[in-house]
Amino acid sequence: MVHKKCLVLIGTLDTKGEEIGYLKELILKRGHRPFIIDIGAGGKARLEADITATEVARAAGTEIEKLWDSRERQKVTEGMIKGAVAKLAALCRTGEVEGMISIGGMTSTVMASSIMREIPYSIPKLIVSSAASMPGSNRFFGPTGITMMHSLVDVGGLNSLLKAQLSRAAGAICGMVKDEISQPSLGEHKPMVAMSVYGYVENCARYINEALTGKYELIRFHATGMPEITMEKLIEEDFFSGIIDLVPSSITNEKFSGSRISWKRRLEVAGEKGIPQVVAPAGVNTISRVGFTAEELAPELKIRKHYFMEELRVTVWLNT
Repeated sequence: MVHKKCLVLIGTLDTKGEEIGYLKELILKRGHRPFIIDIGAGGKARLEADITATEVARAAGTEIEKLWDSRERQKVTEGMIKGAVAKLAALCRTGEVEGMISIGGMTSTVMASSIMREIPYSIPKLIVSSAASMPGSNRFFGPTGITMMHSLVDVGGLNSLLKAQLSRAAGAICGMVKDEISQPSLGEHKPMVAMSVYGYVENCARYINEALTGKYELIRFHATGMPEITMEKLIEEDFFSGIIDLVPSSITNEKFSGSRISWKRRLEVAGEKGIPQVVAPAGVNTISRVGFTAEELAPELKIRKHYFMEELRVTVWLNT
């Protein structure tokens, strides 16, 4: 029996039509209803879509021909992202979407992750990408529960290895949507409290956990950048009854060229929603650089008296 809800496939049908068509059939065989959104703006689609690139462009307030003719890559991608978010958000509001998946290379992955970041956490999301192993690929994960899967080979023509990966991807996303979750069911037994943590506040975090055990469910977010944004996004979605922000250091990390990213609305959402929030200044005087050893950063560290290697390739220095 085919599910009534749809499993959304996001992709560029002008370049990845064959691969998306193959994934569509794999999903159908598993009893799910595929729904294709075309975000390709480079030429004629090679597969029929449920929402065409023309419709996506119009949802962004433009025409697909204008995007084709502009030859401005950034303008094209931004327009298709905007239109796809509008179309997908409207579809999600109907309650018909059970999950979503995307396959492609760098451009498709950037677009798909930008679109998926705007969709609530409760909907499973999977991106299969040849760019999953690149430096900086952590930015694709987003704060709303996106799972990344490496395609192993280029997504540019079906072959035995790619077919195997797509079969695994179909199995993965179909497995994810079997265990549907909702915001109320997550915290139906105890109110949930979010807390940002890092290694140097572990003792404090343990004391807080002991104090709250029995009355609240404590949800910890490792303060490495994206998890903090995830925390803020879930605050927006009303998951938490309280916030204990021990380590807001991504704000200063981003400001002073550290490796942790932040968000323009960091520390603002709980206040806007009237949710109790405690903020501590742990780590705001530290800057982390990931992917470098102290030796590689030697010229920069010469002017900094206090630094330490936290992990093999994570250097932290004091900014005061």
